[in-house]
Amino acid sequence: MTNNEEFQKFLDEISYGEIRVLAMENRGAYAEPEEETAKSTDANFSEFLNEDEDLLLLKRSDDFEPLDEEDFNRSLAQLDKPQHLIIVDCLVLGTTEIRAFLLKLLDEGLLEKSKLLLLDLPELEYLTLKEALTSKIKF
Repeated sequence: MTNNEEFQKFLDEISYGEIRVLAMENRGAYAEPEEETAKSTDANFSEFLNEDEDLLLLKRSDDFEPLDEEDFNRSLAQLDKPQHLIIVDCLVLGTTEIRAFLLKLLDEGLLEKSKLLLLDLPELEYLTLKEALTSKIKF
């Protein structure tokens, strides 16, 4: 089975409204993304979409500027199909940014219509988010 076939199988197993964590890089706790790897997250995820889905890849445009509400609004405004594949590149995002985005998806009613992948979410951040949002979101 090729990597694309494995990834497609992984996506097929996810239900809408579900959040999954996927490790794309083997890294230490304080490693920074390599430029080549950071660019590869822009890879052609669109080949994995069905005709009723659109894609949102959420990441910082500048590693030193955190995402804010305006960035979330601008990103979510691009979603116009009934279902969504949302991929959050967590390698350089902070827990606060990820939590704010998840709450924004809840508030907008988009989480139920989305397959949400959290790429490269460190274990400590995962546990922090899970604890903080356990009553609102199913991890």
